[in-house]
Amino acid sequence: MLKTDVLGSREAIIASFKDLAQGEVQVKVVRVGLGSISEADVAFAEASHAIVLGFNVPLNPAAELMARRSGTFVRTYKVIYDMLDEVKKQLSAFLKPELIRNQIGEATVIKIFRRGKKDMIVGCRIMRGVVRPKTSVVVWRNNEPMTDKLNLKEIRLGREAVGEVAEGAESGFLIEGQPIIEEGDKLEIYHEEIRQRSIGD
Repeated sequence: MLKTDVLGSREAIIASFKDLAQGEVQVKVVRVGLGSISEADVAFAEASHAIVLGFNVPLNPAAELMARRSGTFVRTYKVIYDMLDEVKKQLSAFLKPELIRNQIGEATVIKIFRRGKKDMIVGCRIMRGVVRPKTSVVVWRNNEPMTDKLNLKEIRLGREAVGEVAEGAESGFLIEGQPIIEEGDKLEIYHEEIRQRSIGD
């Protein structure tokens, strides 16, 4: 819901809102008006699950109290860009997080030590990079991926669990997931993180 001081401000702001649309999210203006923000405005926003934005208009004290009690988001602004920044923030909360996957190393399977129902222990030679536990593994065989990903839970040198192994080292991997790995398979190891997207990315 948008309340402005004059019609020209309203038109400029609504045009700016349209520019913020990004894929799965956009601004929907459910009601517009001129003048101060009233209790009726807050009640409408609460019923509509909307927020109230005002530009160069006052917020009536009774409406402010009502908004606090109901938890309705109400803000007033003197600068359009400040309002747009708030709208970007509100819209960004509706964007689906993005999975960032960075390859950190490769390994070749040289021995199968144990094959369980939901995990495996395999001996590997690190061919490239620095490999760490709590990362994701994609299994390749004959230049084709065999699974989307498995989880590298632990790395061992002998009996000792270690935090990383570098190119040229041989170590044991405890890998959780479908036990499909065979000797000679190539393992691509990835670090994954979830990043919250924002409008303008």
